[in-house]
Amino acid sequence: MRKTSQRFDLAILGADVAGLAAAGCAAVEGASVLLVKTGAEAPLDFAGPGIPNAVWRLLGLEKVTTDRPKIAKTKTLTPLKDNKIKEVFELHATRNDVIQSLKSICPDTAERWADFEGELSSLTVSPASLLHSHQHTLYGSTLDTLNEYLDDCFDHEPLKTHLAAQSLLALGLAGDEPGSAGALAALSKHAWPTNYGQNGHSFFDDFEKAVLETGVVLAQGGVEEVASTKPHSFDIKLRPGDTFTTKAVMASGVGVARASGFFANTARSPLSRYSGSSAFIRIKFDDYPETDILKDDERIFILENRQELAAARDAMAEGRIPENLPLTVEVNQRTMTAFTSFCPDQLIDDDGSRPWSDQDRQALGRLVYDRIKEHLNIRGRPSSIDVRIDISPHEPDPTNDKINRQNENRLRTPIDVADPVMAAVQMALEMTGHD
Repeated sequence: MRKTSQRFDLAILGADVAGLAAAGCAAVEGASVLLVKTGAEAPLDFAGPGIPNAVWRLLGLEKVTTDRPKIAKTKTLTPLKDNKIKEVFELHATRNDVIQSLKSICPDTAERWADFEGELSSLTVSPASLLHSHQHTLYGSTLDTLNEYLDDCFDHEPLKTHLAAQSLLALGLAGDEPGSAGALAALSKHAWPTNYGQNGHSFFDDFEKAVLETGVVLAQGGVEEVASTKPHSFDIKLRPGDTFTTKAVMASGVGVARASGFFANTARSPLSRYSGSSAFIRIKFDDYPETDILKDDERIFILENRQELAAARDAMAEGRIPENLPLTVEVNQRTMTAFTSFCPDQLIDDDGSRPWSDQDRQALGRLVYDRIKEHLNIRGRPSSIDVRIDISPHEPDPTNDKINRQNENRLRTPIDVADPVMAAVQMALEMTGHD
């Protein structure tokens, strides 16, 4: 085992977009930062959250790249009875394209859209207000449910289904939860899904380079233990054996914390889920999958109506895989990637509850592919289907010794908000003494 002599001001577990942004911003403000690539980060062949303009400027990303390869459009699809495909609704990354699309489908909605965009800023839960307190500071209409808010704004049901899909499918929520209207902030311009990982040189490479140039130290390995050795001092032990010492430690997000096997010590927000896990399904083909519906720069939501979200959440809470599983799907060359946040933590049947087995994962992979094939009318067979399910408890496990809980020190994690990058940045700056 090798222990480094350097003592960091902050260690961040999770070298994903949020972790990189948080590490870079803290380093620019003068902190010494260790960033750990744990292997629990979301796959790069799946689009991630956008980078806020404030972070872009602070890190000087314009000196590295001017390219922000955003998903060009998002679509919600539903099959007709004769198995032909009906495109229910689509949104574009550029505002002019959105307005033109709305004018052709529902002119009244196009007039309302500008007001709706202006109201998105009022649907934000302040991450900074929740760092030290369980008292939630809410702004504007964030106590509304998402469904109530959309019903007040629009009459066009396909549009409301699409906005619900784009806002909620990453959160495992159904839109009837108090405060879930805050998820609509995911529709804001900077939060639009961005392609980070592509074949060859990628935007993520440029982003990572810019962050490392701020002085951030990057380490790689699964986290075996975070031990509080004395006040304001933690030892982080990685596999295969390196140990680092830091004054403070955080995860880049709840997903990374749980996928790494830790309890996420975070204040609850209206967008926090109480149960359920997420799954990435990577479907590979020998040739580019034949479908006229999905392109490389697009994201498709498979959700026939908003009622399916509530049914999926309730099935998940009961330990069942939802019958009509809501999915987010993208394609990159010969690989199709699907994501769902509606997987139960444990499966429950007549014999009781049980953890996910390899057979269960394979069954989920087949179910997801069959659902995608039905909606996208895919021609050809996949060469492989790989399933990754990020399972961990939503409540602390007293038998888990991955964290030494001396003085109740547990792995701090940004709250669940529609802007996970800014939430991580604000926590990192606060933990290193900067606001």
